[in-house]
Amino acid sequence: MSISKAAFFIIFSSFLLSTSGCLQISVPVIEADITIELIEGEPAITSVNLTPSEMSVLRAPRGTDVGFPSVNGQTIINFEKVGYWAAVPYEGPGEYHLTLGFRKDDLPQELDHIRIIITINDERGDAIEKVQEILIWGLETE
Repeated sequence: MSISKAAFFIIFSSFLLSTSGCLQISVPVIEADITIELIEGEPAITSVNLTPSEMSVLRAPRGTDVGFPSVNGQTIINFEKVGYWAAVPYEGPGEYHLTLGFRKDDLPQELDHIRIIITINDERGDAIEKVQEILIWGLETE
């Protein structure tokens, strides 16, 4: 094997070993299951089920942009650290799912207050329905 092939093999092997470790690193997320119904002809969020969870750092959400109308969610840790925005297209009454992620430098710690804001936005981007929930990290996760 020539020196350049040997160097390539060592660099490539190192890369594979370093990235395989990334696949095993998990980060916290919140899975939000949302029910939307029409009440007096207007969309209303009638149920929000929040489940703290973890997922691979490579699959973790880092913000979404789906346009409008949409169902949106966001987290705020201790009333100051804003997480990534998650969104799915709004297609009328039904069940929606959002995976809410946190910024890598602002991950929740035990007993942090996590405010979860879920909105329905119309074609212009205006919030026509809004629900807020508080989750205490660590109390609901066990």
